[in-house]
Amino acid sequence: MNQNFKLLCAICVLLITFNVNAEEKGFYVGGSVGYTSLDTLSESSINSTLATSGITATSSVDDNDLGWKIFGGYNINKYFGLELAYVDLGEADANITVTAPTAATVNATAEGDGFTIAGIARYPVSEQFDVFGKVGAFVWDTEVTASVASGATTAAISAGDNGTDVMFGFGAEYEIANNFGIRAEWERYKLNGDDADLFSLGLEYDF
Repeated sequence: MNQNFKLLCAICVLLITFNVNAEEKGFYVGGSVGYTSLDTLSESSINSTLATSGITATSSVDDNDLGWKIFGGYNINKYFGLELAYVDLGEADANITVTAPTAATVNATAEGDGFTIAGIARYPVSEQFDVFGKVGAFVWDTEVTASVASGATTAAISAGDNGTDVMFGFGAEYEIANNFGIRAEWERYKLNGDDADLFSLGLEYDF
């Protein structure tokens, strides 16, 4: 997985180097923060998984959190570009009350982050405002931690996973000053069959 991502990064660097002598430079960097929805934990999946093991339980899940990302890219021209980003998708929390075969409580947390490389298609609506769509690869890591309490007995467990999936999204940018712009976007990240959504607002600086 890591070798594949390094190869994609190398290809991106080569493309940027190939276009470095273009009349207009299109490098940019930025950061965004916003609202995430991470369905790695869900009440239905938790209850059904426990039920298949003969465990009766009720659960409540908070799958919304604060997410953020930092990004950088290169506009090959005013219509197409490439973008790299690191994304932190926050975490989802679950509280589970087990009633049978024995009484217990479980508190679980799932969190996810990763790197993206995406192609971007832009449409300039005006000199200062444009809209865009993106699609690319998401190289992700997830970690789930849980604490279990049953009577006087307590235990803690954790497990992690990683992989490469697709990501896509769309948004809009508005130039608020020379070389500075504001960006609003929605992105969806796939994590081994689960979905994570990031609605964010950020600032971008163009070189």
